[in-house]
Amino acid sequence: DGLELLGRIRGESDVPVIVFTAYGTVDAAVSALKSGADEFVSSEQLEPEEIVELARRLCGGEEPSSELEQLQERLVGKSAEMEQVRQRIAGVASLSTPVLIEAEDGSGRRTVARAIHDLGPRFEGECKEYEATTFSANRRIPRSGTVYIRNIEELTERGQKALADLLVASAHKDLRVLVSSAMPFAHWATGHGFQPDLVQELARFTIRIPPLLSLIHISEPTRPRL
Repeated sequence: DGLELLGRIRGESDVPVIVFTAYGTVDAAVSALKSGADEFVSSEQLEPEEIVELARRLCGGEEPSSELEQLQERLVGKSAEMEQVRQRIAGVASLSTPVLIEAEDGSGRRTVARAIHDLGPRFEGECKEYEATTFSANRRIPRSGTVYIRNIEELTERGQKALADLLVASAHKDLRVLVSSAMPFAHWATGHGFQPDLVQELARFTIRIPPLLSLIHISEPTRPRL
């Protein structure tokens, strides 16, 4: 099956892999991403031109050098992990789909969300930020631009309903939704009362920011010989 093929590919190559299926589930998405897939996409989730754009970006074709230059100024660091984060941001910026940003507190989730907004087609619109604990249907949502919701794992049942309605509405507006979590959200949410369809919608494009300590090289001090 597809996951077995993915495992064999990953055993021999780092070529970008998109797992594309007509029957996407949260468990399948988590399994695919854990097995090394770059993306997990359901056939009902993207328009054909978005799939072409995604494939082009993953394969490095016509890489937007100006975007990467801007990202290098915002997200400093020369590690392979940070370069992958920058490539990931550049790859999803032009899409209209939701993006989930996973990182520890203080690792730059807000900076990544703002970069996605600024590099995307809605850069002239507002980038409005909300906390998940206070996000509900009575919140004033901009008509265009980007809605960014922090700490999505703290979203209440009422907030989940409001977010699901917002995702439906965003398809008919010039509006994009970004969310962030301080934990591996899709894996955690399956056992904590989140709507499976909502989890699948949020987690299909995920940017994982590595822990700060993993980006810092600490060398042992040189000790003088006695």
